[in-house]
Amino acid sequence: MTNVSLTNPLTVASVDAEESIENALRLIDLAASHRQLLVLMFHTIAPDDLRRLLDRIHAHRDRLDVVNATQLRDEVERLQAG
Repeated sequence: MTNVSLTNPLTVASVDAEESIENALRLIDLAASHRQLLVLMFHTIAPDDLRRLLDRIHAHRDRLDVVNATQLRDEVERLQAG
């Protein structure tokens, strides 16, 4: 996976993306540019904001991998077994 190369699995943090959709979009751009892991957290999201996030992720599809929580956990376990 491109963006899930963790050096310290205990440092995985999430970003509250509900506070600012513009900030979430900027963080997606940075994650793609630096090939970093980004965990966005939502409790709710407006449909238009979700579409904007998905469009941004799709625009970076050659530099981002989208993983679910189980895939991330499996990667962390693989690194810990290591």
